Amino acid sequence: MGRPPFPQKRYEVTEQFRLSQGPLGAVRDLGEFVGQEVAACGLVIEQRIHHQITGEPMKFLTLADRTGIVETELFASTYRSYGLATVRYPVLEIAATVETFENGRGFSLRVHRAGKPRTQ
Repeated sequence: MGRPPFPQKRYEVTEQFRLSQGPLGAVRDLGEFVGQEVAACGLVIEQRIHHQITGEPMKFLTLADRTGIVETELFASTYRSYGLATVRYPVLEIAATVETFENGRGFSLRVHRAGKPRTQ
């Protein structure tokens, strides 16, 4: 039987989103920008709330676009500001810094802003 098809019509809408002057980055290309702030848009496919050592809540999100999947972190201050958007919108636009894993075999995104994707 196989997998159900990816919801193309819904996804194709995300390709129209833009942040400032340029297009949003594709997940597969984000690893090329380690240490830099990037903008990306993706479907929220998983979310987990944890607590920092201070006891404050933070959130991990898994975002997907047509090119791949990426893990993101919203630390306490960002989560306070943008946490509601992470449950309100199934597709998020984020601004984040690309950070490599300690072992150098991958990366995640440290989110600074998250919200409803904007159109041109």
